[in-house]
Amino acid sequence: MKVGVVAIQQALREMGASYRQIAAVAQINPRTAWAHVNAVRGSKVRAWDARSDDEQGAAREAAASEWAHAVREGWLRPVKEVI
Repeated sequence: MKVGVVAIQQALREMGASYRQIAAVAQINPRTAWAHVNAVRGSKVRAWDARSDDEQGAAREAAASEWAHAVREGWLRPVKEVI
């Protein structure tokens, strides 16, 4: 299943990553990461709870892969185990 970048960011937050860590993985501003994770009514971003179980599972797998890639590339220091 193809998963969007916002779903991956939401999955990272569900796994306990901070907004700063999400921003580092996605290479975006932390405020943008906050807006993507905290979808509000009227937003074009679909909330995490509104996603199907299959989509959430696929997003979690993709998030774990993105997290590992960010640590390998040096964007994050593996100080705290999030996933």
